[in-house]
Amino acid sequence: MEKLADELLKMIITPPLLVPDELFADGGDLSPFSKATFSASEVLLVCKRFMRIATPVLYETVIIRSKAQALALQAALTRNPEFGQFVRKLRLEGAYGRELAKVIPTMPYVTDFCFTLGVFVDESLAGLTAAFNTFEPTRVILTLLDARRGSNSLHRSLVVKLCAAIHKWTKLRHFSYSKATRWSSEFLKESDIATALAGCRTLQTVDVSERSWGFSHMPDGLNALLANPSIRQIRLLSLQPIIYQNSFYHQCDPEVKRRLCLVRSDGVQDTPAGAIAPVLLTANPFYHPMQNAPLEQRVDVWRRVISFLVYRESPDPGDHSWFWRTRYRMRFWFESSLLDHSAAHNLLIVSRDYGLVAALSPRLGFRTDTATQYWRGCLKDCPAIGKEVRSMVLDNGLLATDPTIDELFLSTPNLRELDLGWLGPDAMHGLQRVGPIIGHTLRSLTLSRRRGPLSVNPWYEKTDVFSCELFAGFTALEKLKVELGDLRFSASTASSDVLPNLQELEVGEVNGSLLTLLAHAELPKLQSFTIHVAVRKADSFIKQHGPKLLRVQTTTGFNEKNFAACPNLQSLKLSEEVQPSFIYDLNHLHLARLELNWLTVGAKWMAKYREVCNSISPSKFPALKEIVAARKQEIWPGNEREAKKSPWPMMATKLAEQGIILQDHTGRTWRQRLQVQ
Repeated sequence: MEKLADELLKMIITPPLLVPDELFADGGDLSPFSKATFSASEVLLVCKRFMRIATPVLYETVIIRSKAQALALQAALTRNPEFGQFVRKLRLEGAYGRELAKVIPTMPYVTDFCFTLGVFVDESLAGLTAAFNTFEPTRVILTLLDARRGSNSLHRSLVVKLCAAIHKWTKLRHFSYSKATRWSSEFLKESDIATALAGCRTLQTVDVSERSWGFSHMPDGLNALLANPSIRQIRLLSLQPIIYQNSFYHQCDPEVKRRLCLVRSDGVQDTPAGAIAPVLLTANPFYHPMQNAPLEQRVDVWRRVISFLVYRESPDPGDHSWFWRTRYRMRFWFESSLLDHSAAHNLLIVSRDYGLVAALSPRLGFRTDTATQYWRGCLKDCPAIGKEVRSMVLDNGLLATDPTIDELFLSTPNLRELDLGWLGPDAMHGLQRVGPIIGHTLRSLTLSRRRGPLSVNPWYEKTDVFSCELFAGFTALEKLKVELGDLRFSASTASSDVLPNLQELEVGEVNGSLLTLLAHAELPKLQSFTIHVAVRKADSFIKQHGPKLLRVQTTTGFNEKNFAACPNLQSLKLSEEVQPSFIYDLNHLHLARLELNWLTVGAKWMAKYREVCNSISPSKFPALKEIVAARKQEIWPGNEREAKKSPWPMMATKLAEQGIILQDHTGRTWRQRLQVQ
């Protein structure tokens, strides 16, 4: 390390000190820095040489979120005023008072200035006033929009000061309004800002984000910006449907179209319709791309295209049954929760290449007979696409009505996941028939009475009783999810060697006879058990398989006896219905993770979390390391004021003293902030 030149060492240690511009310039209503898990300044603590080399990089971007940070910056720049000359980007999320006002003059080279207009009435504007008078920024970003703080007298005073500063700034090139996701932005509410920007002759780009404007008229703010000839581009981000945006755009004058750019919610800029250059069509109308390439190569190319344009990063949790009920004639065979069905449909209109069909086929979703017939036609013309199938959803009763269903499964030898809905007695018999065909490759199976788009709910006669043979063919199955209502099984047909590779079992609304049947099976690899109904149905199952279980998710009825039957349990997830009193009399040697699913706001729910925190102790749960607030809600405070009011940091601190980490649903923990001494 000593032999490295300072320039090389700077290149090595710089990356953790740099702040990505998309974070610095984030204009949302929740600061991305409220989720910081480490301090960049830790790099400087390695040695004096690291401190000497890295200090200029550390001060290049300064983020101030609290009064304690402002005081720390004041102390540093008071002792070393030359450090202020390194600052190029400054983001202020609060603490606008005299602490900053004293050191702002030491930062004369700030080019990028980000701050919020949301201020409390008891705050001081001395720091921002000094910044407005000292800086000559080329870019200004407004952030952390909060309508609750936008109506006091101090906010209005701040807007007036900003407008005055815009008139004085001579290098301003880029101005961004806050991103409006919950409230109307300053673009509509503070017309004075747009008027001030209209008088700035150096301004070239303005970013506008607005959720309330319905594109039915030309707002005054936009007229004001368009009156400034130096503004070359106005980038407009809106949450309104794209059809409204396009309609508004086509009604605009050519000059407005040239300067107005619509931006999608993911930040990608759409090319204005009027600016699209004409595309010359090929002389051959029958041109077929990659027609001479082998199928494997075409599939690989299309797969890359589709992964970028169509597939979602995670399944869409929304209900898509409306789509199939209203457009049941469409021949869609792909699973809509895993991809953008409209984009996939448009691709199929553009090309009938079997490489495209094969690339869409890994995740099939048959909810109509039309979709099934269409895909079978493709399969008949090109049998090789069947090898691409990895998962399949069947909601159209094929197992019950199609005698040739075996052929469909025989054509998909690599099927790994199968989700079956609309399961009546005939469909269950069909499942038993196809089990030996797919059972040696299938890893995940879901059995549900979920209603199909064009069907009535299946029903069972009291005489419909099924045996253990239903599962006999699924020798490779690792995950089973069952919700079959009152479908009954005969315990006398139990077999100890059924489902030999099952690792995860999830049970919804079922007849208790199913769990009794599985209690007689060995299930040697079972590790996870989830039950969403009364646990009394599973008493015999838990008693038999409890020693194998490492993870359990349960609801009301899971008692001390069930808990004791799982001596090796490591993770326990409790539903919303479970009360905190459940924890009082429990103890466990190996439980390492506890997940709670109560709401995270409201006095009633917060009282439950406090009860759990007060009742947990290392003597009862010596291995417990994590407690998770599993509801998908934000629990950690985003700024200094919220931290003083929120009970979550206090609970996290109390649990940390016992060696237990409190996490939110993303796994994020509370990081103690710098405090004013």
